[in-house]
Amino acid sequence: MKPKVTATAPPKLDSATQREWLLQHIPHRVCASLTWLTMEGDWAMPSDPEWKDKEKDKFHIWCIGRSVDEGRKAAMRWLIEFVGVAKNKEGRPHKPNYKAKDVWIEHFNFGILFKPEDPSAQKLADMWQGCSQATMHSTKDTNHPPVDPPELAEALKIVIAHLEKHLYERNGFTLWKVVRDQEERKLWNIH
Repeated sequence: MKPKVTATAPPKLDSATQREWLLQHIPHRVCASLTWLTMEGDWAMPSDPEWKDKEKDKFHIWCIGRSVDEGRKAAMRWLIEFVGVAKNKEGRPHKPNYKAKDVWIEHFNFGILFKPEDPSAQKLADMWQGCSQATMHSTKDTNHPPVDPPELAEALKIVIAHLEKHLYERNGFTLWKVVRDQEERKLWNIH
C-alpha cells in the first residue's frame, strides 16, 4: 500500500536534490513557459528570430511554433501545480492531489504553497484547468478557460513572483539569473 500524503508539511528534500531542482527542473519549466510570450522588464524576451529563407523553412517554423505552444502549456501546468494550485469540482482554487512521489514547493527550505484565498489563485486555477484540457487530455466541447499567450503571460508573472518571494530569494538565489544562466550551466554540466 502506498503511503498517503497528509495535510502536514512533507519532508524536505536533501540539500543536493533541492539545489538540482532550484537550478535545473524549475528554471527549465520557466524557460519553456517564457518562449514567445510578451513579458515586461527583465523577463522580456527578444523578438522572433530572423529566418533567412522563410518560404523554404515555413513548415519547419510552423512545427516549432506548435511544439512551443504545447510545451509552454505543459510547463505552465507543471509550475502551477508545483506552487500548489489546481481547481476543484466547484471551480475554486485548491491544493493539488499530490501523490507520494510528487515534488512541490513545500519540499524545499522556506517553500510556501500559494494560498487558495489569494486573489490571484483563481487566475492560476483557471489556467491550470485550461492547460490540462487543452494539452494534457484529449477532450472536446469543454469550453475551457483561455490559454492564449496573453493569459499565459499573466499567469506566469504570478508564478514567477511567488517562486522569487517564497523559494528563490529565501534560498539565496535569483530566479531570473538562474533561468538566464541555465544554458551555460548545461554546456558545462553544472548543477
